[in-house]
Amino acid sequence: MGEKILYAIPTHHCNLNCPHCTIRDAEEKYDHIAFMSQLNNFDGIIILFGGEPTAERDRLNAIIHSREHNP
Repeated sequence: MGEKILYAIPTHHCNLNCPHCTIRDAEEKYDHIAFMSQLNNFDGIIILFGGEPTAERDRLNAIIHSREHNP
């Protein structure tokens, strides 16, 4: 079987208005502890998608630093 993949959405916030996008209209229910736990305990490829990741710099920095310590 192939590599496991986790698709993670750190934020729905975005500064763009792409006509095909429905993610930015979704209600954001972000739980930092649960999100980071999922990332830190996942053994596989993690793909970040969703809104503009730099819209929530604290979240993005936490993800980057977490993956540096848990490659």
